[in-house]
Amino acid sequence: MKLETPNQALQRTPGFGVQLPGAALIRPAQLRAVRPARVKGLRPHAALGAWHLVTHDTLVRQHMRMRAARDHLSTLAPLLASDPAFLHVVCSDYSGAGGALILHGRLADEATFERLRALVASTHPPVTVVYQLQSDTEVFDAFVQHP
Repeated sequence: MKLETPNQALQRTPGFGVQLPGAALIRPAQLRAVRPARVKGLRPHAALGAWHLVTHDTLVRQHMRMRAARDHLSTLAPLLASDPAFLHVVCSDYSGAGGALILHGRLADEATFERLRALVASTHPPVTVVYQLQSDTEVFDAFVQHP
């Protein structure tokens, strides 16, 4: 049996993961550390992986969008609190849609819903806004991509 590298010789030593003392005496070249083979072209693969993490819908991208949504809440929350028509509307960050804002709760009617949408659009949200609102007679679901 021909052994091509010292690492292969070490792997084929009999026993339960124990290097026999005699093997080191017979093959002193095995005692030297053998560097692993370099993978050629690894840098382009790493760059491609980093590009994919930032530009595609990944956990990293979702985290960035959710942070932007949380930051935008400081602009939107006081506006909602100042209008009594939006008393039962809750706004928060949302992991759906790759990171978004969500507004959910109860409104009086469709005219109030349209007023709410105009108010949110006037703040120029940096992420998608998901509306899940209802009144006594209607359900208002909308998925608005603002950025």
